[in-house]
Amino acid sequence: MLFLPSVWLQVSASIRQGAHRVMVGRAAYNNPWNMLGHVDSEIYGMTTGCSSRRQILESYQIYGDSVIGQYGISRPNVRQLVKPLLHLFHSEPGNGLWKRKADSTLRHCKTLAQFLEETLDAIPDSVLDTPISKERSMEEAYFAHVDSLLPPRYTKLANSSYESPTLVTAST
Repeated sequence: MLFLPSVWLQVSASIRQGAHRVMVGRAAYNNPWNMLGHVDSEIYGMTTGCSSRRQILESYQIYGDSVIGQYGISRPNVRQLVKPLLHLFHSEPGNGLWKRKADSTLRHCKTLAQFLEETLDAIPDSVLDTPISKERSMEEAYFAHVDSLLPPRYTKLANSSYESPTLVTAST
């Protein structure tokens, strides 16, 4: 069962509070399928195409093989193109075997197509062919009232300065 990462709930709450941008770099790098698969729908309210990992990898392979060596000898190379894919199967069956195969295959592969052909047999078809799905998060209820947990906003005074909200301290 897939649950929306709590980070998207935090991002949504931040945007409601007035944030213009939010960084999710490490979370997106470490778990791109679950993080980036929900960006359009969760943040922008847009419907997303239900692509599977296999479809995404097929498109990426066409792109990757078209740019290999485009900027000089080995720039970019297969290793550089594979790096963003390394966590695509985060916590899925076959992930460990796929990474071991990737490590040994990168030593001799000249194309992304060859790399994928030699490594993807480690990942079950069920993982490759399942589209990203959206299910209600168990943590969603926890973050439902996150706005009340945030500190009060600064208020703008008539002289264009900002007034800090008063802090409540606990007394013993």
